[in-house]
Amino acid sequence: MLPSWALFAMIVVGGAMAVIANTLYPLARSNEATLRLASDAKSILLPEVKHNLEIASAMQRSLSNGNVILYKFDVTAWETISKGGLLIGLKPTEITLFLSAYRLAYQANDFHAQFLDASSGIRSTLTNAPELRQLYQTYLLNTLSPLSKALSALDQQP
Repeated sequence: MLPSWALFAMIVVGGAMAVIANTLYPLARSNEATLRLASDAKSILLPEVKHNLEIASAMQRSLSNGNVILYKFDVTAWETISKGGLLIGLKPTEITLFLSAYRLAYQANDFHAQFLDASSGIRSTLTNAPELRQLYQTYLLNTLSPLSKALSALDQQP
């Protein structure tokens, strides 16, 4: 039989281990949940990033050839993720990359809407439509280049 002091020491050590485990368990679960959120956010956003990258390269090719083929960039996954709180688990550098890419996508979509508004209806008859078309082509090309770079950087992330 063990002496009483040894049994008491075992009780104290066991109690200390229980206290430490009760403290660390919620932290570990929270960390796992955050990592799962980040993984979910990436798995939802990366297909949209790839699709937007294809759109950007197609628009750049058409605009550099003098044609105006306008596509709207898809931002539905971004809106869902950013409003749903799934960005919490992402690293600050990843969040910065996503923010800059989607800011440029929104800017390109805004140019798209402005171009359509200016090239149809009363506004197009009141203004010089060819000059306006060239102006919007230039704006889009200037936006598409950094957008393509930002989307490529996101697409190459692990």
